[in-house]
Amino acid sequence: MNDAAPYFQASYAEPSSAAYPAPVQKGALTLGQWLFVVGVALAGGLLGILGALIQETRGGLSFLGPVVLAPMVEEALKPSGIYYLQARRPELLRSQTFTAILCGISGLTFGYLESLVYLYIYHPDHSTQFVILRLGLTPPMHALFSFIVGLGINRQLIEGAYGRAPFPGASRKFYLTAMLLHGSYNLIVTVLAATGAWEVR
Repeated sequence: MNDAAPYFQASYAEPSSAAYPAPVQKGALTLGQWLFVVGVALAGGLLGILGALIQETRGGLSFLGPVVLAPMVEEALKPSGIYYLQARRPELLRSQTFTAILCGISGLTFGYLESLVYLYIYHPDHSTQFVILRLGLTPPMHALFSFIVGLGINRQLIEGAYGRAPFPGASRKFYLTAMLLHGSYNLIVTVLAATGAWEVR
Protein backbone atom coordinates (compact mmCIF):
# COMPACT_ATOMS: atom_id res chain seq x y z
CA MET A 1 0.00 0.00 0.00
CA ASN A 2 2.71 2.50 0.95
CA ASP A 3 4.77 1.63 -2.13
CA ALA A 4 1.80 2.30 -4.43
CA ALA A 5 0.85 5.64 -2.89
CA PRO A 6 3.77 7.69 -4.27
CA TYR A 7 3.14 6.31 -7.77
CA PHE A 8 -0.56 7.15 -7.55
CA GLN A 9 0.13 10.68 -6.36
CA ALA A 10 2.75 11.31 -9.04
CA SER A 11 0.43 10.06 -11.76
CA TYR A 12 -2.26 12.59 -10.91
CA ALA A 13 -0.28 15.59 -9.70
CA GLU A 14 -0.66 18.90 -11.53
CA PRO A 15 -1.70 17.71 -15.00
CA SER A 16 -0.69 19.99 -17.87
CA SER A 17 -2.08 20.56 -21.34
CA ALA A 18 0.53 18.17 -22.74
CA ALA A 19 -0.49 15.37 -20.36
CA TYR A 20 -3.55 14.35 -22.36
CA PRO A 21 -2.62 13.86 -26.01
CA ALA A 22 -5.24 12.16 -28.15
CA PRO A 23 -4.43 8.46 -28.58
CA VAL A 24 -2.95 7.78 -31.98
CA GLN A 25 -4.13 4.89 -34.14
CA LYS A 26 -1.82 4.23 -37.06
CA GLY A 27 -3.19 3.95 -40.57
CA ALA A 28 -6.22 5.48 -42.22
CA LEU A 29 -9.70 5.13 -40.83
CA THR A 30 -11.62 2.17 -42.17
CA LEU A 31 -14.87 2.69 -44.07
CA GLY A 32 -16.80 1.61 -40.99
CA GLN A 33 -14.93 4.11 -38.82
CA TRP A 34 -15.57 6.90 -41.32
CA LEU A 35 -19.28 6.12 -41.35
CA PHE A 36 -19.31 5.98 -37.56
CA VAL A 37 -17.60 9.32 -36.92
CA VAL A 38 -19.62 11.13 -39.59
CA GLY A 39 -22.82 9.57 -38.28
CA VAL A 40 -22.02 10.69 -34.74
CA ALA A 41 -21.29 14.21 -36.02
CA LEU A 42 -24.62 14.32 -37.88
CA ALA A 43 -26.52 13.05 -34.83
CA GLY A 44 -24.83 15.60 -32.59
CA GLY A 45 -26.14 18.42 -34.77
CA LEU A 46 -29.68 17.40 -33.84
CA LEU A 47 -29.17 18.43 -30.22
CA GLY A 48 -28.42 22.00 -31.23
CA ILE A 49 -32.10 22.33 -32.10
CA LEU A 50 -32.68 22.68 -28.35
CA GLY A 51 -30.86 26.00 -28.55
CA ALA A 52 -33.24 27.17 -31.26
CA LEU A 53 -36.17 26.27 -29.02
CA ILE A 54 -34.77 28.59 -26.35
CA GLN A 55 -34.74 31.43 -28.86
CA GLU A 56 -38.36 30.73 -29.82
CA THR A 57 -39.50 30.69 -26.17
CA ARG A 58 -37.54 33.77 -25.11
CA GLY A 59 -40.71 35.72 -24.36
CA GLY A 60 -39.81 39.26 -23.33
CA LEU A 61 -36.12 38.74 -23.99
CA SER A 62 -36.57 39.69 -27.63
CA PHE A 63 -33.00 40.98 -27.92
CA LEU A 64 -31.14 38.63 -25.60
CA GLY A 65 -32.76 35.54 -27.13
CA PRO A 66 -31.19 35.52 -30.61
CA VAL A 67 -28.10 37.58 -29.77
CA VAL A 68 -26.96 36.01 -26.48
CA LEU A 69 -28.94 32.97 -25.33
CA ALA A 70 -29.29 31.11 -28.62
CA PRO A 71 -25.58 31.38 -29.59
CA MET A 72 -24.50 30.38 -26.08
CA VAL A 73 -26.63 27.23 -25.98
CA GLU A 74 -26.39 26.23 -29.65
CA GLU A 75 -22.60 26.46 -29.82
CA ALA A 76 -22.34 24.31 -26.70
CA LEU A 77 -24.79 21.66 -27.95
CA LYS A 78 -24.02 21.34 -31.66
CA PRO A 79 -20.72 19.43 -31.10
CA SER A 80 -22.35 16.95 -28.68
CA GLY A 81 -21.38 14.01 -30.85
CA ILE A 82 -17.77 15.17 -30.97
CA TYR A 83 -17.66 15.41 -27.17
CA TYR A 84 -18.69 11.76 -27.13
CA LEU A 85 -15.98 10.76 -29.59
CA GLN A 86 -13.32 12.67 -27.68
CA ALA A 87 -14.38 11.03 -24.42
CA ARG A 88 -15.03 7.47 -25.64
CA ARG A 89 -13.28 6.99 -28.99
CA PRO A 90 -10.47 9.57 -29.06
CA GLU A 91 -8.33 7.37 -31.29
CA LEU A 92 -10.74 8.12 -34.15
CA LEU A 93 -10.05 11.85 -33.97
CA ARG A 94 -6.72 11.89 -35.82
CA SER A 95 -5.98 15.61 -35.57
CA GLN A 96 -7.37 18.87 -34.21
CA THR A 97 -8.31 19.92 -37.75
CA PHE A 98 -10.20 16.67 -38.31
CA THR A 99 -12.04 17.23 -35.02
CA ALA A 100 -12.97 20.76 -36.11
CA ILE A 101 -14.19 19.51 -39.51
CA LEU A 102 -16.48 17.00 -37.81
CA CYS A 103 -17.82 19.82 -35.65
CA GLY A 104 -18.44 21.77 -38.85
CA ILE A 105 -20.51 18.86 -40.15
CA SER A 106 -22.54 18.98 -36.93
CA GLY A 107 -23.09 22.69 -37.39
CA LEU A 108 -24.12 22.28 -41.03
CA THR A 109 -26.61 19.57 -40.05
CA PHE A 110 -28.11 21.80 -37.40
CA GLY A 111 -28.22 24.77 -39.78
CA TYR A 112 -30.23 22.96 -42.44
CA LEU A 113 -32.61 21.36 -39.93
CA GLU A 114 -33.23 24.68 -38.22
CA SER A 115 -33.78 26.37 -41.58
CA LEU A 116 -36.34 23.77 -42.67
CA VAL A 117 -38.23 24.30 -39.42
CA TYR A 118 -38.28 28.07 -39.99
CA LEU A 119 -39.30 27.75 -43.64
CA TYR A 120 -42.04 25.17 -43.39
CA ILE A 121 -43.34 25.42 -39.80
CA TYR A 122 -42.71 28.91 -38.41
CA HIS A 123 -43.00 30.87 -41.68
CA PRO A 124 -44.70 28.78 -44.38
CA ASP A 125 -45.58 31.94 -46.34
CA HIS A 126 -41.95 32.99 -46.58
CA SER A 127 -40.32 35.32 -49.07
CA THR A 128 -37.63 34.39 -51.59
CA GLN A 129 -35.12 36.41 -49.59
CA PHE A 130 -35.94 34.30 -46.54
CA VAL A 131 -35.20 31.11 -48.52
CA ILE A 132 -31.84 32.55 -49.59
CA LEU A 133 -31.03 33.49 -46.01
CA ARG A 134 -32.09 30.19 -44.50
CA LEU A 135 -30.77 27.70 -47.06
CA GLY A 136 -27.92 29.61 -48.65
CA LEU A 137 -26.34 31.60 -45.84
CA THR A 138 -27.38 30.33 -42.41
CA PRO A 139 -26.18 26.68 -42.66
CA PRO A 140 -22.63 27.57 -43.82
CA MET A 141 -22.42 30.14 -41.03
CA HIS A 142 -23.39 27.49 -38.47
CA ALA A 143 -20.74 25.20 -39.94
CA LEU A 144 -18.12 27.94 -39.54
CA PHE A 145 -19.09 28.69 -35.95
CA SER A 146 -18.97 24.99 -35.02
CA PHE A 147 -15.63 24.55 -36.79
CA ILE A 148 -14.19 27.29 -34.57
CA VAL A 149 -15.56 25.59 -31.46
CA GLY A 150 -14.05 22.32 -32.67
CA LEU A 151 -10.58 23.83 -32.67
CA GLY A 152 -10.79 23.77 -28.88
CA ILE A 153 -12.30 20.30 -28.37
CA ASN A 154 -9.45 18.07 -27.22
CA ARG A 155 -8.47 15.62 -24.51
CA GLN A 156 -7.69 18.32 -21.96
CA LEU A 157 -11.19 19.73 -22.40
CA ILE A 158 -12.67 16.33 -21.54
CA GLU A 159 -10.32 15.91 -18.58
CA GLY A 160 -11.19 19.41 -17.43
CA ALA A 161 -14.91 18.63 -17.66
CA TYR A 162 -14.32 15.62 -15.40
CA GLY A 163 -12.31 17.77 -13.00
CA ARG A 164 -9.11 15.83 -13.59
CA ALA A 165 -7.21 18.71 -15.21
CA PRO A 166 -7.38 22.50 -15.43
CA PHE A 167 -10.01 23.65 -17.89
CA PRO A 168 -8.10 24.74 -21.03
CA GLY A 169 -8.23 28.47 -21.64
CA ALA A 170 -7.79 27.99 -25.40
CA SER A 171 -10.98 25.92 -25.57
CA ARG A 172 -12.87 28.68 -23.77
CA LYS A 173 -11.50 31.29 -26.19
CA PHE A 174 -12.56 29.32 -29.27
CA TYR A 175 -16.04 28.82 -27.83
CA LEU A 176 -16.43 32.50 -26.92
CA THR A 177 -15.19 33.53 -30.37
CA ALA A 178 -17.79 31.35 -32.08
CA MET A 179 -20.47 32.61 -29.72
CA LEU A 180 -19.53 36.24 -30.43
CA LEU A 181 -19.59 35.73 -34.21
CA HIS A 182 -22.89 33.85 -33.99
CA GLY A 183 -24.45 36.58 -31.85
CA SER A 184 -23.20 39.27 -34.24
CA TYR A 185 -24.70 37.43 -37.21
CA ASN A 186 -28.05 37.10 -35.43
CA LEU A 187 -27.92 40.77 -34.46
CA ILE A 188 -27.41 41.84 -38.07
CA VAL A 189 -30.33 39.71 -39.25
CA THR A 190 -32.52 41.00 -36.41
CA VAL A 191 -31.73 44.63 -37.26
CA LEU A 192 -32.38 44.06 -40.97
CA ALA A 193 -35.74 42.48 -40.17
CA ALA A 194 -36.72 45.21 -37.69
CA THR A 195 -35.84 48.06 -40.04
CA GLY A 196 -37.38 46.44 -43.10
CA ALA A 197 -34.08 46.74 -44.97
CA TRP A 198 -34.32 43.09 -45.94
CA GLU A 199 -37.41 40.91 -45.96
CA VAL A 200 -36.16 37.98 -43.92
CA ARG A 201 -39.51 36.32 -43.34
